[in-house]
Amino acid sequence: DGGATVVAGWVDQNIGRCELRTLDYLNAQHHQRLGRSALKAPPGPADRLDRKHYDQLIDRMRAFFVERDVAVTVLERPEQPTMIKAEAPQRRSVELKPDAPLLRINLGQTLIAQDDHAKVKEGIEELRRALRNEEDNAVAWRLLAEGYDTLGEDGMARLATAEYNFYVGDLPMAKVFAMRAREKLERGTPQWRRATDIVLAAEPTRDDLKELAREGSITRREN
Repeated sequence: DGGATVVAGWVDQNIGRCELRTLDYLNAQHHQRLGRSALKAPPGPADRLDRKHYDQLIDRMRAFFVERDVAVTVLERPEQPTMIKAEAPQRRSVELKPDAPLLRINLGQTLIAQDDHAKVKEGIEELRRALRNEEDNAVAWRLLAEGYDTLGEDGMARLATAEYNFYVGDLPMAKVFAMRAREKLERGTPQWRRATDIVLAAEPTRDDLKELAREGSITRREN
């Protein structure tokens, strides 16, 4: 089912409850978080997932859990109280399966959605731990960009947005955000070098390569 599996939200059969998130929910949360952001919002989930397929997935997951006597809530719109309420069962799910990246992504999403910088920082760490096991998860990179932007870490937010665009295959936007990230990140750091790698992997123009050569990031080829 590709990236659509992240809609599970959270499930804990020990307490017999789970939440499923619709495309409208994910898109609303995405734009809600970036509404006061200086970043250009990357596409929301609906721009990348087929709605019919997604709705079928929701129906299958609902039937799966109902058959197992798990109470199912389908969330249509994100609200702060809902996110706070979801935190405890999501933490429990991570405790039960600490090596499951999607569970950490769900917890990270809930934490960065709260108006608490300590929770946002914790959410960022959960997302980074998930990405160590699933580096190409574009949803996690998008959420990470939102978390860094909330904390005012512009360079890291731009780098995470570049990663997001890279993994969804939008190379022009990946290059744009990687170049912007390099302006904000400390030269020579692993993050700055990663931004440079994305530029080089994202079909750079001749002018891009000249600029990188002038600053010594790459070696100019002699003809």
